[in-house]
Amino acid sequence: MEEISEMGGEDSPLAINDRKIVGGIFVLLVLFLGAFSDYDEDGLSNISEFTIHDTDMLELDTDWDGLTDKEELDIGTNPMKKDTDEDGLKDGIEVNYVSSDPLNEDSDNDTLSDGQEVNLHKTNPLLADSDGDGLTDPTEINTYGTNPMSNDSDNDSLTDGEEVNNHGTEPLNSDTDSDGLLDGEEINIFATNPSNSDTDADGILDGADVLKLNDAEIRIYFGFEATEGDSLSAPDPYFEFEIYSTSDMISDDFHSTGVYADTYTKYRDEGGSFILEWDDSQEQLQLSIFGWDSDVWNADELLDLGPEGYSGIHYTIQFSDLVNGPITIDFVPIDEVEDWESEGYPCAFSLRIMLVQ
Repeated sequence: MEEISEMGGEDSPLAINDRKIVGGIFVLLVLFLGAFSDYDEDGLSNISEFTIHDTDMLELDTDWDGLTDKEELDIGTNPMKKDTDEDGLKDGIEVNYVSSDPLNEDSDNDTLSDGQEVNLHKTNPLLADSDGDGLTDPTEINTYGTNPMSNDSDNDSLTDGEEVNNHGTEPLNSDTDSDGLLDGEEINIFATNPSNSDTDADGILDGADVLKLNDAEIRIYFGFEATEGDSLSAPDPYFEFEIYSTSDMISDDFHSTGVYADTYTKYRDEGGSFILEWDDSQEQLQLSIFGWDSDVWNADELLDLGPEGYSGIHYTIQFSDLVNGPITIDFVPIDEVEDWESEGYPCAFSLRIMLVQ
């Protein structure tokens, strides 16, 4: 009886064996339950991470790229690789911040990798033309050196694409032909050629040219009324026109009319006219007019065309005024002068000046 007692005691081989069986079952139970739990709470069971995905069941984000292992498996990226498409951006950066495709190194197919766009050029990896100027980002960067984030790199009021594709101007030079006008001004305002410094070939750069598309000419009409003279006849007048530039006051032109013999009364536009070549670099011209009596009684006597104290007319022609239409002026001498010989006989005079296109 004593042997049996000893065999069935706590230290008996049978008892020890039973305890091992129970312990093994417990361990198996723990292992079983642990295998299907999720220690790192990444949405993947421990056993799947260990046996299938090769990820760390104790690490929420095995590759530390900003996406959980489960998120990566769901979108198709590699949870063991920070940058699945090797474009220079971590998968988490692409998904959470840039919205680019972590499985495509060039999301917008513009030949620049997403990493190059974000890290180097600050362009939009989702737009082939980040600034919308008509040139793709790599074309701006690699071909023209323009700013892919500014649609007008040289600030001339033409987009980089317009300059390259439409006008043939330089997108990094605001004044391609160096004529003093911005390329945008030439195209949008003056209709001049931004690649030709002298569009109308008149020898004046477009920037200094008053009439930029044509040689400037003006037509001057004149009329007069000369009825007073000596006791025998009114004057037989003729007139001299002197035109000066404003830069150096050197006479640009000189016109002398024929003699109006026995013709004492003319009216505006009836006396005559002539065309004057305008120096295109000038914004204004100085016009001086003198009248002379040619009859035999008072040959070469100066007529009074202007106000008291002046025998001639002196008038400044503003080009800006001509652009708006013809200029018409009447000059009437003061007729309260007792001694006409001191200033010449009075002669009313009129002008109409217009631009010849």
